[in-house]
Amino acid sequence: MDQVFIPPPPPPPPPFVPAPPAVAPIPWEDPSRPPAPALIETVKLFVTDMAQAFRRMPVAGDIGRPLLYAVIVGSIGPIIAQVYSLFLPNPIYRILQERFAGQAGSALFHRSAAAGVFGIVFVPMAVVIGLFIGAGIVHVCLMMVGGANSGFVATLRVVCYASTGQLAQVVPLIGGLLAFVFVVILEMKGLEIAHRTTTGKAIAAVLIPVAVCCVCVVLFVVTLGAAIFGMLNR
Repeated sequence: MDQVFIPPPPPPPPPFVPAPPAVAPIPWEDPSRPPAPALIETVKLFVTDMAQAFRRMPVAGDIGRPLLYAVIVGSIGPIIAQVYSLFLPNPIYRILQERFAGQAGSALFHRSAAAGVFGIVFVPMAVVIGLFIGAGIVHVCLMMVGGANSGFVATLRVVCYASTGQLAQVVPLIGGLLAFVFVVILEMKGLEIAHRTTTGKAIAAVLIPVAVCCVCVVLFVVTLGAAIFGMLNR
């Protein structure tokens, strides 16, 4: 008698695994939040837990809100620094004023003050221009090291929110240095998370242009110092 083939029973269904909970966007990216509290909470988030902040940051989409955030937050520190410069003149200007007393020294002082006022008025415009130029340079460097996995918009968003570090410029005298260090750290962490790349590639993408700028600044300072030294010894 022929045997009847009985198919094996189907495998049991896999255990139900619930989907991970959706990550809430950063407060500034939530259009239902009032602007002022959302701005303050976003600043707090990037200052206290930058890794969580960048994980909650969308890597694509409209860049209008990140740009507005960068213009607001990135302008506060530089504007206050410009105000400081009106009351705490640059030491170079002071030396030149003492060297060229009288009408020439007075003109130099007024030019310094005018430059400070001009800087305050045009800080927001400079912030926007600097964001696009800086993001472009960083993204090219990230591509060079093979870490650009999420596109230019992700880099621009990181640079925009890294402007949080510019608030450190409110600290007198050393605010510029603190802001520079804070922005660099934020950009490194943001690139690593937004582009899903390694820490080393994110660090390289940020430090390559910094190194180039440092070399250029050193050459400029040496040249300027030589020119001033020669002027003072005439």
